[in-house]
Amino acid sequence: MTDVSIDKTAPTVGITGFSDGKIYPGNVTGQVKVVDRHFNPSGARIGGASVGEWVQNGDVWTAPVIATFEGNNTVTLTATDVVGNVSKGISTGSFIIDKTAPKVTMNLTGLVNGKYSNNQVVANLVVEDANFDPSGLKVTGGANFSGWSRTGNVWRSSAVFGADGVYNFSATATDKAGHVGNTVSSNEFIVDRTKPQISISGVQNGV
Repeated sequence: MTDVSIDKTAPTVGITGFSDGKIYPGNVTGQVKVVDRHFNPSGARIGGASVGEWVQNGDVWTAPVIATFEGNNTVTLTATDVVGNVSKGISTGSFIIDKTAPKVTMNLTGLVNGKYSNNQVVANLVVEDANFDPSGLKVTGGANFSGWSRTGNVWRSSAVFGADGVYNFSATATDKAGHVGNTVSSNEFIVDRTKPQISISGVQNGV
């Protein structure tokens, strides 16, 4: 007599290691799990990640998976056992992989000979990054950048120098993934809006 095994139970599946809404600074490694008496790794359908070697412990199968795409990611899993029972499909929440540091550029308007101004000077700052936030801007030297605007991955702001003085500042941007961008510097410049005062002494009228 031949033994007959009846399996009407679909595999149960799970994904761990990926946090919904999190921004990761590089590739992310998680784990997939399938619980089933008659599972074979060839029956796993994994989306959004590459899979490593499967390990079996009784009815439990696990394997590492790695997500590498820079941008928005979701990892999905469905498993079919050798009998044809299909698990429910599951997916992680959306998470972001950001491998790129911010690119920072700046130009100053209102200077004469690259250093002097008898009017206000405006520093125009541009940060290019998908996951930048203005709170990640570090400025040394007293410049106050405000009124941020955003178009796609490009952030813009400006700082105005209207008072007489000698100025020299630098700025660096850090994105939400922790990447530190390049540093831009103004070099020293001088704002002098005060007109010269002229006086004459030692001369008497009519003499």
